[in-house]
Amino acid sequence: MANRHLEVVRHGLQFMGRVVWDALREIEDRRGRQGRNSELRLILGIAVGTMLAGSNDLLSIFR
Repeated sequence: MANRHLEVVRHGLQFMGRVVWDALREIEDRRGRQGRNSELRLILGIAVGTMLAGSNDLLSIFR
């Protein structure tokens, strides 16, 4: 029973991650050509991940 519950939770988290990842793609990138070394949704995804891990400002995200 516990294994089934863990499987449902894991599947839900994977689905939620895909939804967030797809939503980040819809954000317009207003940077100029020179500022586009990395895809915007990658940068935003890292920022969201660090904030979920406890970061609360840009300096802590940078670290």
